[in-house]
Formats: sequence, structure tokens, C-alpha cells
Amino acid sequence: MQKLEGIRTLVANKTKSAAGAIASQQEWTALQGQIRSYLKALQFQDLTTFPDADIFNGSNDPFCGVPAASAGACLDQDFALHQQFHDASCRSGNWTWQTPWTDVTMLQEEVSALQAEIDAIQETLKHLGCGPGNRIVGKGPSPVCPQFMVVVQVITTTAINSAGLTERSARSLNNGQGIQVPLVLHDDGTFEGFGKGVDAGAAAGVTPGETVRSQFGHIQAVAASGSIQPGICTSQPCQPDVMHLVLVGGPSQQMTMGQARGEVNRNIQQTTATGSARLQFDLPAYIGGTAQRSLLANSLINSNMMVGLLQADNGSPALPDGSSLLFAQKQCNVR
Repeated sequence: MQKLEGIRTLVANKTKSAAGAIASQQEWTALQGQIRSYLKALQFQDLTTFPDADIFNGSNDPFCGVPAASAGACLDQDFALHQQFHDASCRSGNWTWQTPWTDVTMLQEEVSALQAEIDAIQETLKHLGCGPGNRIVGKGPSPVCPQFMVVVQVITTTAINSAGLTERSARSLNNGQGIQVPLVLHDDGTFEGFGKGVDAGAAAGVTPGETVRSQFGHIQAVAASGSIQPGICTSQPCQPDVMHLVLVGGPSQQMTMGQARGEVNRNIQQTTATGSARLQFDLPAYIGGTAQRSLLANSLINSNMMVGLLQADNGSPALPDGSSLLFAQKQCNVR
């Protein structure tokens, strides 16, 4: 899933920028190189558990009838499902480049094959979750304690209208959904958690003689820690419970693909290192509690970071907004 979901996004973005030109072997080979670079970047950041930077255990995609090295019964079934989507184009000679087809058709076929693999793995995981020896959370005789998470979001936009240049860009975490960071809450009020997602976006610029578009993104890891200070009522009004939240985002490798059309016609692909950051927030320690911070704000760029405290879906009864995390933790310990 780690491999396939990232690669599907990469290929889908490349499909959006495809011009409908005749597909070439060089273009396909270049895409495979991009995929391997992407997987190596994930390994470099220590964000994955798979041991290689390859999709099909060393075999070329598509197989087109060439025997492939076995990766075990489970993955061999997954590989076969992917290759079914290439069967017709293999037989038609598209992959020997004897029968022309467009780059859009080629890339859409690959996206469909990747999505079929993802769907099959998701269905397999559902059955594994219900198999012998696997307990479905919330279905046992004992009450399930609520769990909580922080949702982290950063939205950055740019806008330039000056001297014949018009530019717009936007990026966000997980396509605007934010990165979920499940928390492990301890009896002393301290907590920690870890989450990761995709920080990605797109940009477009226009001058009188040139149009440039780009897509960019990287995997972003977020570590959370901190403590919850209980409120006091020795004075009025009572002071609420406060979560002191420390967020640390690790470095990554951003991939950028750009297309320039006009006086200069070229495609650009590059990988650049991103930095790390450490930020602190104080927010109400209740479900629905939020905090935000402006990272950059001027006439050209606006970047805002938001954090929110929610109940995680682990099968426990839903708590209403405003419920105290500390109180829920104490109630659970009593049970």
C-alpha cells in the first residue's frame, strides 16, 4: 500500500500534464526511473518498511508474457491482477512500440492497474481483520477506551500579478484533509504520536510568450508529543484543561515535475531536499479544540498551519464535542 498509493499519485499527476502526444519507450523508461527514485526517497527518510525500491521484484512493467520472478503466492496474485490491465495493449503491440498510442492512454492504463492493486489489497486487509485470532475493536465484552488524534494541516498559496507575469500556486497536506497523528495518552497526562502523509500541490505561471505548469510533493512525517495540564477552579472563571503540543516535522525529498510551453518547450524533473521544523501550540484539551498559526503572510504568499483535536475511530462510543480528554482517560481507567 505504501508503494502503490504514492506511485498512483505520481502517475496520476503526470497524466494530468500529458499533452496527448504519441507515447514513446523513452518516456515510459523515464517514468520507471522516477518511480524508483520516489521509492528510494521513502527509504532514505526511513518512512517505509519494504526492503526494496522496485514494484515487481525486479521484473519490468508490463510483463507482456515474459516470465517474472516470483515474489511469493500473495504478491504473485497482486502482480497478475496488475498485468491483466496491460494484457490487451501487450497483444496489440503497444509495448513493443510497433502500434502507436498516446501518452495519456498509456498513463491512464497504468493508473487503472495500480488502483486495481490497491482495491484488492484493501479488500484483503478487511478479511485479515476478521480472521481467526484477530479481535475487532469494540466487539469484545469489555468496553473500548476512546482514543484521540491530532489533525495537522498546512495550507500555502501564492499569487503574483506583476510586469506581465501571472502566477498561482497552492499546496496542502493530504489534499486538504490534513495528516492524522494518533495519540498515546498516559495516566500522567503526557502523550506522544506519529503520523505521515503527502505534502503536495501545483503551480501555474503565464507570461506573454510562455506558459509553465508544475506539480510537486513529498512524504511528510510528523511526530507529536507533549502534556495536558488539568484546569483549576481556585479562582473564577475556572481555567480549562490545556494541551501543550510539540510538533516535529522531519526532512524529506520533494519531487517536482514541470512543463514549459511557448518560446521554450521543455519538461523539468528535479528532486530537492526539504528542511525540518519544530513548532509548539497550546490548545484546549477537549474534543474539537483547535489552534492555528500564520507561518508567512504578505502580498505574494500566505501560509497557515492549523491543528485540531479529535476522537479517533477505534470502535469506542462517540463522545460529544467539548468532551475532556483527561476525564475520558480517568473514566476508562475506572472501568
